[in-house]
Amino acid sequence: MTRLETVLFGLFLACWVVDLLVFLRMVTVAGSLALGFYPLYSAAMSLGWISGYFYERRRADFPDPLRRRVFLLYFVGPPGLIYLLRAMAPFEMQAAAPLVTLYAFGVFAIFFWVPIKFPLRRLPK
Repeated sequence: MTRLETVLFGLFLACWVVDLLVFLRMVTVAGSLALGFYPLYSAAMSLGWISGYFYERRRADFPDPLRRRVFLLYFVGPPGLIYLLRAMAPFEMQAAAPLVTLYAFGVFAIFFWVPIKFPLRRLPK
């Protein structure tokens, strides 16, 4: 793994820890960021496509047993940021549309699989 991947996975782990603290009601971040649906879905789409692209490019560098673990890091890590962005919305906004995080994960998953199923051609060396 490169230094950039290590830093990104550290960021995503920190987001998941904050998400867990929000879920356990130890920390309150609601009302910190009034992010609308379209920007949230755009962030989910961008994160999905970028992480899918990076996974598709990097998966040949890992042996099979390690490839599954790396897949989990690329697929499970970035949604922590999406969930954190949604948790920062005001309570009223979260209560009015409770399934937004599930839909955002669906958008992330769809755009994660696009670069894997339709890879760009690599240039010959």
